[in-house]
Amino acid sequence: MIENYTLLYAQGENANEGASYLTSLFKNVYSASTGKTAWEIYKEKKPKIVILDMNLPEIDGLELAQKIRELDKKCKIVILTEDTNVDELLVAIKLNLTEYIIKPINAEDLAIIIRRAMDELKEDDQKVNLLELANGFYWEKTLDKLYKNNKEIKLTKKETELLKLLSSKLNSTVPTEEIMKFIYDDAICSTSKFRTLLYRLKLKINYELIESVYAIGYRLKVKNKK
Repeated sequence: MIENYTLLYAQGENANEGASYLTSLFKNVYSASTGKTAWEIYKEKKPKIVILDMNLPEIDGLELAQKIRELDKKCKIVILTEDTNVDELLVAIKLNLTEYIIKPINAEDLAIIIRRAMDELKEDDQKVNLLELANGFYWEKTLDKLYKNNKEIKLTKKETELLKLLSSKLNSTVPTEEIMKFIYDDAICSTSKFRTLLYRLKLKINYELIESVYAIGYRLKVKNKK
């Protein structure tokens, strides 16, 4: 199995045959033999990858792709067609498709296309989950990791918790008391203990990221927008 992404496979009478192969790659694969059925499945399941035959009955693949794109700008769409039609190709280009392919296509080529769609999805997810900070730093929200120049900066558990809190309140100053309570929970924490943690973290990041606001607290420096 590749990933936990979902896929819709709409290929007319051959939908079930192709779907059986794809189930070995994906957690959830939905198949449809008509464009109308595919549209209903899409609205309910919201698959991340859609493979459409151009000549689907009821709603053809290109029209279905247009309907999907109106709702979702990031869904990865692949259209398979039996011949090249210039007018259809021009419409397809505007839909930002992952692929527009002439049939027949074998399983190996299909796997390559799916991998490309997967890579695009991961890039999209990464952009959403990355916070761009000052001086080349990035905070990855889902993994709670700090990077600079594409290199991870190793953090302790407490350092991670501190940056997690500050990153959740960008452009704001977080009071010292709130920070200490978040990091140390209900445990007794002396000010000196917290300052030691902060000092060591600042050394680790070369004093380039955390800004002290006198008598209030701390905040992360963000990248200046031009």
